[in-house]
Amino acid sequence: MPNNSVIPTRDDQFIAWINLHDQLWGDSQARIGLDLTLYNSYKSATGDLNTAAVAWDKAKLALKAASANYRDAKKNARTLGSAGVKQIRTFAALQTDPRHADERECHAGCQHRQPRGSL
Repeated sequence: MPNNSVIPTRDDQFIAWINLHDQLWGDSQARIGLDLTLYNSYKSATGDLNTAAVAWDKAKLALKAASANYRDAKKNARTLGSAGVKQIRTFAALQTDPRHADERECHAGCQHRQPRGSL
């Protein structure tokens, strides 16, 4: 629909404009020559737009909150995952044989400590 430069194009200004004109036209619909059918349709469309605008605003806020939660959860998971990898690498580097978590468990005759071919 063409904009006749009377109707604002920015969303916030347009919503304010339609609400103002809903009231103005409703109060003087017959005096200004506005067809009742057109006005009733306009009034309905104004209500629909206001409802949709509220839902849209709520959805934008919910998306912002969900995005922040996602970023925080991802950062936390990455930090803990990195800490886990570091701990495992440190643990593995300290082991003489990865099959023994504690060197005290390995006794003098343990086959893991014997050179190959020497039994």
